[in-house]
Amino acid sequence: MTWKSAPIHHRPRIDSRYHHRCRTRIDILVQISHNVRIGRCCVIVAQVGAAGSTILEDFVQIGAQAGVIARVPAGAMPLGNPAVPRKEFFRQLATVKRLTCRPR
Repeated sequence: MTWKSAPIHHRPRIDSRYHHRCRTRIDILVQISHNVRIGRCCVIVAQVGAAGSTILEDFVQIGAQAGVIARVPAGAMPLGNPAVPRKEFFRQLATVKRLTCRPR
């Protein structure tokens, strides 16, 4: 099979019984790569990418435009690209803003 004849699925089927049972919510525009394991009650929203063989523990909330490349511990809220813990993300954002803002 060549790449020209390979089937392209606009809406690939995910076993809805599994996700309904574990209450994991996956928003549109989310790219989940091969061998990614998603725990129970996770929320993954808007333009998130999870690299291959990543493990998302239970109760993980991944924010918009995050690039997950490593294991995410239970209850974490990673943001940014690459994904870092929420507190660290906002600390980095404040530092960049402080360094780029010049007093007049």
